[in-house]
Amino acid sequence: MLLLAPPAHALDGPHNFRNANIADRAEQRANGTWAGQCLVFASDMIVEAGGPRFWFGDNTSTYQAQWAQRAASVGSLAEARRGDVIQWGGGAGGPGLHTAIVTAPGSNPSVIDSNVGWDERVHRGSFSSRNGSATPYRIWRVGRDDSPPPPPPTDAGKPFGNVDVLTGASGGHVQVQGWTIDPDERTASTDVHVYIDGPAGSPGVRGVNLGAADISRPDVAQVHGGSGERHGFGAAIPGVGPGNHSVYVYAINRAGGGGNPLIGSTTVNVPADAAGSPFGAYDELLERAGYKADVHGWTIDPDAPGAATEVHAYVDGPAGVGRGINLGDADVSRPDVDAVHHAGAAHGLDERLSDLAAGAHTVWLYAINRAGSGDNILLGAKRVWISGPSPIGHLDVLAGALPGSIALNGWTMDPDAPTSPTEVHVYIDGPAGSSGARGVNLGAADVLRPDVADVYAGGGPDHGFSTAIQGVPAGPHAVYVYAINRAGGGDNPMLGSTTVNIPEKPAGTPFGSFDTASGGAGLASITGWTVDPDAPTLPTDMHTYVDGPAGSGARGIDFGAADRARPDVGAANRGVGDSHGFEKTVGDLAPGRHVLWVYAINRAGDGGNPLLRTLPVTVGQPAAAAPQTGEGTVIPPSGQPSLDTSACATAERAKAKAWKKMSSAKRAYRKQRTAKRRRQYEKTRRAYSTAKKRATKLC
Repeated sequence: MLLLAPPAHALDGPHNFRNANIADRAEQRANGTWAGQCLVFASDMIVEAGGPRFWFGDNTSTYQAQWAQRAASVGSLAEARRGDVIQWGGGAGGPGLHTAIVTAPGSNPSVIDSNVGWDERVHRGSFSSRNGSATPYRIWRVGRDDSPPPPPPTDAGKPFGNVDVLTGASGGHVQVQGWTIDPDERTASTDVHVYIDGPAGSPGVRGVNLGAADISRPDVAQVHGGSGERHGFGAAIPGVGPGNHSVYVYAINRAGGGGNPLIGSTTVNVPADAAGSPFGAYDELLERAGYKADVHGWTIDPDAPGAATEVHAYVDGPAGVGRGINLGDADVSRPDVDAVHHAGAAHGLDERLSDLAAGAHTVWLYAINRAGSGDNILLGAKRVWISGPSPIGHLDVLAGALPGSIALNGWTMDPDAPTSPTEVHVYIDGPAGSSGARGVNLGAADVLRPDVADVYAGGGPDHGFSTAIQGVPAGPHAVYVYAINRAGGGDNPMLGSTTVNIPEKPAGTPFGSFDTASGGAGLASITGWTVDPDAPTLPTDMHTYVDGPAGSGARGIDFGAADRARPDVGAANRGVGDSHGFEKTVGDLAPGRHVLWVYAINRAGDGGNPLLRTLPVTVGQPAAAAPQTGEGTVIPPSGQPSLDTSACATAERAKAKAWKKMSSAKRAYRKQRTAKRRRQYEKTRRAYSTAKKRATKLC
């Protein structure tokens, strides 16, 4: 278990490695080497130092929640230590979010970061030189702080608060709930530490960092005006043996003067579970679109092992305090539970909580005694962060790989209107609102993204965007992509930004036109023409990609030569002849809206493979008796006409294939929750995890 330093000292992170190791790893890279975007660089250094991977843009938890759950929040620059991660900026219309690693503490800490000036290379600097606009910052500590503790703070400005619930509970738990505010940063959430079997600093005590007290407490806001609502905390600490235990709860000073005061303590009795009480596990609590969360687990009553046991959930407080919800019987098939306890498979819980406000919540789960002797057992308490009313999403592709165009691909969803498409705006050469920036409205993000629907159940698949912005001059351009809030509160968050380089158009590059795209029953028909100036009388090959550019993993089709008669092309381009048109059919398309990307493939001489155009198309339901297969040869996912046989490319293809199999198995299991389909889903999930690790290692 995590042993915390006495609260009067600098915070430790929740992971057992030297926090300074992060800075040590960064020092080895601080020579101008390429390292990618700032967030990726920081995450890589944490992993190399022995910490966890921060998966930015993960679909089951927000970016902010990852830091809150995996790192300790440090209050001010004065408290920063070597190896801390510092972040500032972000938000539409303002400086972009930036992340750096502290290498020397002080009032103006030294930092190492990547992607300063959009060059994606590692540099040294200082906090003041990086954060020139003096935007708000956050500091996170992932590992153990081995630096000397700061001088004992004065008592002025210390946090205050109250412990409302502190008691022992069934299943070996200590329940704690309350609130706290730091008067020096009244609107920020304050961390809370709990010590069991002795006060902070006592030998052999067990320390637990509850993290930020950021659960909504409107009652606290009414009394302490101007502080906001995010000051509540609540948890069920597991693994506590039966009997009496002294428990001490501390509020951790966030900023300014003051120490880390004890805001509550008592001796609690953890009861021994009565014979015949239910038992089980609280496996997962996962955010879902539309202010919802999914609860997963299982439970068995030993007095009625063949019958399903009822489960109750309580939101933001234990039984008798929080909002109670009867989840009904835990009767979902769980063959894994049956394999261990031999009580039948129908003991699983897979239920959804609705009407959760934006922000942090703690959900307490109880198994209700069904028969014979025994009590109602607390299975545990878990936290979940519910995304606010601002849209969520991810920018998958943002590149300037072709002359004159910027390729974009991704998805977005507004939790206030999860089934409706959300608009996307792009700004070139400056963020939204800056002078001279070019703004482009991509319109509604309504391209089919079944993978998004798999994760955000109930939102539907129509949340993708995929297009190319034309008419961009050669050279570097800073590009900013925003999701536009559709309904309810919230703002227009930036999905991503980077600097792309638009290459010069090489001499001899093919040219042409993607004229039309029309949808049919499970298919789309496309027309156009192309000519290669280095072989003007010969037909030029053309490739088509569905819902993404070449190289993005989108489905690609090599249609071969564009050799249909186009007298208009021959008349307009003297000496090239008429055989340069294409009329092709793209088959096997799911019903709904798609975007087609059409490329001309350089045939001879110098030049690249230019994107002729992107066009949207709406496809109808295919005829069941005669499914369309389309024309042409499927292009490998790399987007190249010939297969890349490098170890990295092979691993990436294996990962993509494993992802498709896992997604298919997951959809099948959701439709019919049988033991066989669950085993298949678990098998494909393990295979995808293995393929992903291999691709990460090789690439």
